[in-house]
Amino acid sequence: MTKTEKIIRATIESGVEDVSAAEALAEWSDDHAGKRITSRNVPPGWVIRQQYGMFHLETAAYADARWDRKPPTPGPRISLLVAHQETSVEWPTGAYLREKNTAYFSAAVDRNESRRAVLESGAEIKRLARAVPRFMAALEELRDALGEGAYPDLFADRYEIRKAVGIDTVKIHPPGYPASGVSL
Repeated sequence: MTKTEKIIRATIESGVEDVSAAEALAEWSDDHAGKRITSRNVPPGWVIRQQYGMFHLETAAYADARWDRKPPTPGPRISLLVAHQETSVEWPTGAYLREKNTAYFSAAVDRNESRRAVLESGAEIKRLARAVPRFMAALEELRDALGEGAYPDLFADRYEIRKAVGIDTVKIHPPGYPASGVSL
């Protein structure tokens, strides 16, 4: 296995989402359905956020990440929409939470299945790893051709050309830039 394949595999593996915290809250919600939500009856590790006419239950890690606290709170980062009102909100059923927050429930399961399929086959990882060097070489050639290398001011229409040929969403960072390389 090449270094690039290892990096791609590790990136996919690190993306596998843990749905247990969201599922645990859905079960908690079933047990408390119909009761008013207060800071006293929220499970440990969860906080209430009432903002912009919406009521969310968030993990402490999610809430801290919004404020970029150092060191970051460990744990899953989850924010579940509970209601489109800020006051007098009652615990919904777990089914309601799952329906209104599919990104943390069924969609997360689907994404995990897709990741596991790619990891098990390995063919897509090998294919992607083979494409990366060609992609980077092509981008380097593109950077030079559009004057984004040593002489960036010589080619005034480089951005219009990139847009016209359909590569305007690819950001080519100059060498030495903090995120040097390519981002999509």
